[in-house]
Amino acid sequence: MEAVVSGRERSPRGMDLTAVHKELRAVPGVASHHDLHVWSISSEHVALSVHVVVKEQTLAESEQVMRDLESRVCERFSIGHTTIQLEFCQPCAAEADHLLEHNHPHAKLARLATTARRRTPLWRRKPKTATR
Repeated sequence: MEAVVSGRERSPRGMDLTAVHKELRAVPGVASHHDLHVWSISSEHVALSVHVVVKEQTLAESEQVMRDLESRVCERFSIGHTTIQLEFCQPCAAEADHLLEHNHPHAKLARLATTARRRTPLWRRKPKTATR
């Protein structure tokens, strides 16, 4: 029976995701985060994956941000396995239609936002009108 339960990933009971979001935002050097996922690997092991947008800083400072994030979620939420993707993403402030023109990490969100097929973090951004 334990093998069946262990083989299925599920959300951990009692995990306060609002508190996890708050903890991630509290780390110095973090501008924002998205795509947060927390799940149980087994009855004793919890995993987290998240994309973290860092402020303009050195690579060493970004590495320290990642280590601080890992430490905080481990100590506060007993999350021992983390996958943290750091991003420095200036084009995110651009209009959604612009994001489709280059290899942007959030091109799928931009595509969904511009086709109005789904509400995304970019869905309210209106295309720029051409000026001559």
